[in-house]
Amino acid sequence: MPSIARVDLVIDDYTLTTTAGSSAGASSALTQGAEYLVLASGNAQNENINEVTQTNLLVGGTIFGRASSSWTYDTSTAPLAGVQNVASAQVGAVFAHTAGAAEQLEIQTWCDTAGEGAQFRVTALDLTGLDAADWQSAESPNSDTISDQPLVTDGWLALDDSGGALTFTPSSTEDWLLLASVEAVPQTGVAGGNQIAIRTTVDGVALSGTEVGGDVNGVPLEEVFGYLTHDVVSLTGGVPHTIQTV
Repeated sequence: MPSIARVDLVIDDYTLTTTAGSSAGASSALTQGAEYLVLASGNAQNENINEVTQTNLLVGGTIFGRASSSWTYDTSTAPLAGVQNVASAQVGAVFAHTAGAAEQLEIQTWCDTAGEGAQFRVTALDLTGLDAADWQSAESPNSDTISDQPLVTDGWLALDDSGGALTFTPSSTEDWLLLASVEAVPQTGVAGGNQIAIRTTVDGVALSGTEVGGDVNGVPLEEVFGYLTHDVVSLTGGVPHTIQTV
């Protein structure tokens, strides 16, 4: 197995300001022309409900992921009793990226009330040393346009119209590390409404799932939720397999 070079961005105990687009930190430069697998997670806190906390994940100055929230946990009851300002705006993203000149990983984050905290981890794994057959990916274009808008009457809707489904045939039966992410945005514009359920499937069998909060303050783009999951799955060689989020 070849060694895998990486670039890391670690942000701990960052104090939020109210300035939109404030940079919490940037990494060293990525290698131009290298193909990277970028993984990001983390969260930022807000102080009161309806005070918005926002985070952007950037590569080379381009936004590849967002998280935003105007809600806070109810800390008056167990298991969060006594916990103050529990983090709510959670980033979760994984995607492939070919680095341009002098590109860096960067996190921008800010809040309506200054003084709250944030922490993030971003890693870019250099895939150059891997054989092309050793990894597979599929993702929708990087865009702020909502690609799928399921209705409650649709049931589980495959989010593959924009390229989110991955179908491939492994050459042999092996274990694969599966990574999947989705950026979910409530669209009702109704305060407190529109829960979003997401899960990842392999050949139609669900591996994991979650349900994220609704549009707390009635402004959809101030409630952007990052869904990130991973699992190890055994895939049969010589047989096509389809992995998708629904």
